[in-house]
Amino acid sequence: MLYIDQDADVYTGKFSKNSSCKYNILRQLYMIVVSGEIKIGLNTAKTGDAMEVIDESEIIIEFIEDSEVIVNPKDICRKRYL
Repeated sequence: MLYIDQDADVYTGKFSKNSSCKYNILRQLYMIVVSGEIKIGLNTAKTGDAMEVIDESEIIIEFIEDSEVIVNPKDICRKRYL
């Protein structure tokens, strides 16, 4: 069980190796890599790592390996799978 004492949206997803996902961001994005490896821009994150993305309006998340992630977006307007 996870208890959060504020308004929060938390999502999880499983993605296949060599796939990607485009996010349009209004404020910020916080992501935890549960398993696998991802790349956002020049930054990579592996199992157990976390990333916070700020001051970006759009990002492309590349899934280097089969990956599972937890995402806590702050006002994401939409996501598209490439």
